[in-house]
Amino acid sequence: MLELLLTLLLQLTGINRTVDPGLTAIAEVRVQEIQTDFSHAGQRCCWEILAWNYGRATQEASTLRAVEQWRASSVHWGILVDPSLTRIGCAVAFNGTEGRFVCILDRGTTGAPAPTLPAPPSEPAGSEPVISTLPDAALPTECVPIVKELLDWATPIILGLAAFGILFQLDVALAERRRKE
Repeated sequence: MLELLLTLLLQLTGINRTVDPGLTAIAEVRVQEIQTDFSHAGQRCCWEILAWNYGRATQEASTLRAVEQWRASSVHWGILVDPSLTRIGCAVAFNGTEGRFVCILDRGTTGAPAPTLPAPPSEPAGSEPVISTLPDAALPTECVPIVKELLDWATPIILGLAAFGILFQLDVALAERRRKE
């Protein structure tokens, strides 16, 4: 799916970036970290974009959805279409129908080492946890099971309502046609 992700980004942005092993290594660490903390709190360097989605039937569909999520966000899309960001490293991880995606982008020449910052410090024992502000696209970890349950419950209803709406529109169109005849 990594190749699909990089191909989609190339096709949609038109920017041919160098896949950087250092940025890829950072992305591989981050894709595991966001499983328990979907935020930019662990960002090590550069420009980082994250995506998480649930309920896609295939890994391909999940990958396509991640790119759709980034395109729908002006901040994320702005990073992806910045031609000065010439290096990229991405990682993907799947767990059933859940997909997680990380891309790290940076300026510089091919092979230049990515600047790295130390990992965020852990909380000292007995201290109050620091609550970080999540980006507008983030979902707090404690909400994930609730959202999954809501999606499982609501999806058939939404699909049913959509089908009803389509049938209603067809019925109205047929009635209109009969009235004209």
